[in-house]
Amino acid sequence: MGQDCILPSGSQIENLRHRARDIDAIVPLWREMMELHQQLEPLNWTIGADANDTFRSYLGKCLDDPDRLVAVAVCAGEIVGYLHAAKTRRLPLLESPVEGTIEGCCVARDARRRGVGRMLVAEAMTWFRAQGLTVAKAGYALANPLSGPFWNALGFRPCVVIGIRPVASEEAP
Repeated sequence: MGQDCILPSGSQIENLRHRARDIDAIVPLWREMMELHQQLEPLNWTIGADANDTFRSYLGKCLDDPDRLVAVAVCAGEIVGYLHAAKTRRLPLLESPVEGTIEGCCVARDARRRGVGRMLVAEAMTWFRAQGLTVAKAGYALANPLSGPFWNALGFRPCVVIGIRPVASEEAP
C-alpha cells in the first residue's frame, strides 16, 4: 500500500493471474474510460459494437500470459480500479529491446484522488523490476485533463507525440 493511500483499511492491490471471475468487474471501468476518450477524439477512439466482449476476451488471454500483468484495486470487496501492463519488444537495434508498457489504467470515478492509481502503477513498476526491465512507458490522451497531470506526477514524461487526421481528405485542413 502506498503511504499516500487513504482508502479504508483492508483495501489492496491484487495481481489477477488466473482469476477470470474478476474480468466482468473490470469491463465497466474500461468502458467508462473508453467513452471519455471517444468524446475527446472520436477519430481515434470510436468504440466498436462488440467492444465489451472483445475486451473481456483480451483480458482473459492476458491472465494466462506470463508477459502481461492485470492488477485490480479492491476496496471494501469491490474492484475500484484496474491496470494492465506488458513486456513489449522494441527494435532489436536499441540498447533495451524489451520495455514495460502500461496499456491501460482506470480508477472508478468515486475512488479517484485517493491513491488508487498510484498503488496500481506501483504494482506495475514492481512487476517490471521483477521482469528485469529498465524502462516503463504509459500512453495517455493529451486531451484527457486527468491523464497528463497523473502520469507526470508519477515521473512519466512525454516522449513521442502521435498526430491523427482522416485519410479521406486530400488536403490538410
